[in-house]
Amino acid sequence: VTPFGVDAVNVTTTLCLTAQGRSFCGGGSKPYPLVTLLSPGQVFFNGTTIAVGSQPTAIKAYRVSSQSRYTSGPGYTQTTTTTQPSRAIVTNFGSNTVSIVDLFQGTVVTTIPVGTGPTVVAIKSDESKAYVANYGSSTISEIALGVNAQTRTVSVGLQPSAIAMDPGGTWLWVGGLNYISKVDLNSFSVISTFSVNGLVTSLAVSAQQNS
Repeated sequence: VTPFGVDAVNVTTTLCLTAQGRSFCGGGSKPYPLVTLLSPGQVFFNGTTIAVGSQPTAIKAYRVSSQSRYTSGPGYTQTTTTTQPSRAIVTNFGSNTVSIVDLFQGTVVTTIPVGTGPTVVAIKSDESKAYVANYGSSTISEIALGVNAQTRTVSVGLQPSAIAMDPGGTWLWVGGLNYISKVDLNSFSVISTFSVNGLVTSLAVSAQQNS
C-alpha cells in the first residue's frame, strides 16, 4: 500500500504489579516505525492505521508524554504506563493540508490548510513550530504547534522538496530546483541563496562543521 514517509519513535512500556503488599515493576523500550501510506491516505503506527488527508508524504513525531492504564482483581492491582510521542504532523500532498495526529488515540486532532503540494516537514528542537515545504506553490509554511495553525509563509525558489533545521533553531535550510536557500526564522525571509545542479531532495546540517 505504497509506504512513503517514515519516522522512528521509541515506545517505553513499564508494568507495575502490586500484590500481597509487595510491588514488582519491569519493562523496556522498543523502536517503532511511523509510516505514511500514500495511496489509501493513511498513517500506520504500532499496528494501527489512521486516516489522514490525500497522498500523505512526510511525517514527524513530537511531544513525548506518558499514559497509564490501571487494572485490578482480587488481591492485586496492575499499572501499565506507556511513554512515547503523543503527536505527529503529516504533510498531505494531494489535499494541500497537514494533519495533526494523536498517536495515543489513533485519531486526527485537526487538519490545517497550507500551500500546494506539501512535501516535507521539519520541527524546531523546542517543538514550538513546524515548517512545511509546499512543492507546488514554492513556499514554506510555518505551523504553530501550540495552537495548530499556519502563522506565516515565505516564498522560496521553485519546487522546494527538502528542508533541514539549523541546530540553533535560528535558520531553516531549503532545497529545491537548482538552489539551496537559507531562511531566517525571526524575520521569516530568505537571506541567502546559492545555485546547485538539479532538484535537491535531501538536506542535513552538521553542527560540528557549521555546514
